[in-house]
Amino acid sequence: MSARYEVYSSLPLIGEYLAVQLDRTGDAASAKTFRDWGEQLGGLFAQCWVSCVACKPAVSNQ
Repeated sequence: MSARYEVYSSLPLIGEYLAVQLDRTGDAASAKTFRDWGEQLGGLFAQCWVSCVACKPAVSNQ
């Protein structure tokens, strides 16, 4: 297993990106919330990506 983070320090940029996605689904209220959030000072947006690789055990034909 592994994990990595992406950090976006530009709140206006990520706030607008997320708002556009919500506008496309018709969720204007949540889009406005992200736009308002994007105008805040001193914040950041971090996203975690987790990867896991597994092997399925071989099935015995007994």
